[in-house]
Amino acid sequence: MGIYELKKSKSINVFGKTCPVKITSLDDNFLGLFYYDEFRIEISDKCPKDQFDEIFIHEAVHAVFNRSSLNQCAISHDAQEIICDQVAKFITENFKLTKK
Repeated sequence: MGIYELKKSKSINVFGKTCPVKITSLDDNFLGLFYYDEFRIEISDKCPKDQFDEIFIHEAVHAVFNRSSLNQCAISHDAQEIICDQVAKFITENFKLTKK
């Protein structure tokens, strides 16, 4: 059992706010996206199962940035991408997660 089961979920809770999660067709350049203005996550329906956990967590960390106002701290988009990548990699390498 792992985060891939979130593929069945419709949303996650980020500091008390519901963040919709949608599996959908995305531009081939993206496996996942977080929409700041709409506070939602989209994961590509072409996302390989072995990458889903990391992609999902990466996008969830963007949601954490948004909810905690860290995105207002003048952290560049490139720096934020690196942080999201590293946190997602750390979590998937060290923990087996399941949805509550």
